[in-house]
Amino acid sequence: MSKIVSQTFKGSKVKLDGTLFEGCVFEGCTLVYAGGELPQFTGCSFSNIQFVLDGAAARSAAYIRMTYKAGAANVVRDWLPELFLSKTQH
Repeated sequence: MSKIVSQTFKGSKVKLDGTLFEGCVFEGCTLVYAGGELPQFTGCSFSNIQFVLDGAAARSAAYIRMTYKAGAANVVRDWLPELFLSKTQH
């Protein structure tokens, strides 16, 4: 895993896979996860960011949406309950 320390990202596209971000600042960025090794964030701050899924991660999200819409909503809710928590429960 690569490591990025104390870097500020402004208005850029940042690939997340396989990276440990330590003490970084993300402002107005698009954070892209493609389904590889999970990124890690320690002591980072986020402002006005967007998360984007690409590659295998996007296909996995599409599969979950398709399964939900196909009538297996209860199965998806049981499998990924965190997605269905209200903002006050997080």
